[in-house]
Amino acid sequence: MISVPQHFPNFIVIGPGKSGTSWLYHVLGQHPEVCMSTAKETLYFEDYYHKGLDWYARFFKKCHVLNKPHAIGEISNTYIFSELAAERIARDFPAMKIIATLRDPTERAFSHYLFLRRNGEVNCDFEQALDQRPDLVSRGNYHQHLQPYRDRFPSEQLAVFVFDDLVHDVEDYAHRLFSFLDIADLADPDLLHTKVLEASEARSRWLAKATVASAQVVRRLGFPDIVTRVKQGVLPKLIFKPLKKESKPKLVPAVERRLREYYLPDLERLSDWLQRDLVAAWGPRVPVPIEAGGCND
Repeated sequence: MISVPQHFPNFIVIGPGKSGTSWLYHVLGQHPEVCMSTAKETLYFEDYYHKGLDWYARFFKKCHVLNKPHAIGEISNTYIFSELAAERIARDFPAMKIIATLRDPTERAFSHYLFLRRNGEVNCDFEQALDQRPDLVSRGNYHQHLQPYRDRFPSEQLAVFVFDDLVHDVEDYAHRLFSFLDIADLADPDLLHTKVLEASEARSRWLAKATVASAQVVRRLGFPDIVTRVKQGVLPKLIFKPLKKESKPKLVPAVERRLREYYLPDLERLSDWLQRDLVAAWGPRVPVPIEAGGCND
């Protein structure tokens, strides 16, 4: 455990990606009681821990000039998959609040595939991509990935939300999130209804690949805040365009069924822990029986 200065985070959203984290970063960044890191995804506890706390502190410098924000946080989408990140956070910041928002793992995997396809990182159908990128599937084993955090943090410091709630009742979702962070609801609830990251496709696959590669280089050099600023600017609109419904790849029923059956054991454990039936929501689809009856003349 280290001596924690005042302006380091007291909460971290650990992901997973494709589950509303861009929306969270935007909304929390608008809250008057919250100061967010200048980089979405510092990845400090995973990839850049060797750079030390002084490097990490750079992303919270603006918190010094704010009027004592009650909640200071960061969002790094892949922390949820890293036991090493869980260990480091617990050792250095044992009072940290941990937040995750879980999405139907089959839908999340397909959304992640669309993201990789947009970026030019895969150029095949979803079923082939599952073989090329096993992490598309493995990342949906939420109970397994959250166990290292459960082992290291008391339950009152862990908040696991469900993406379905964000979609269906954003104000209630936000209220529960803000309550966990001990901050007030937003005075302007219209801020909650902002669409931050809609599905898109590359105008040029080559340009998209070059852009992603450049962003990775900038990150490796230790400047993830620059990547965040670029993403929030006009450049993405020049490189990507909204994905039209008619051109969007479809999730093949046989592949969907295979994934839902694969996730069932993990979903059963997750449902038991959260005391919420996620098997019914995200598990294998039960065919609707066709009722017998006469024909209408």
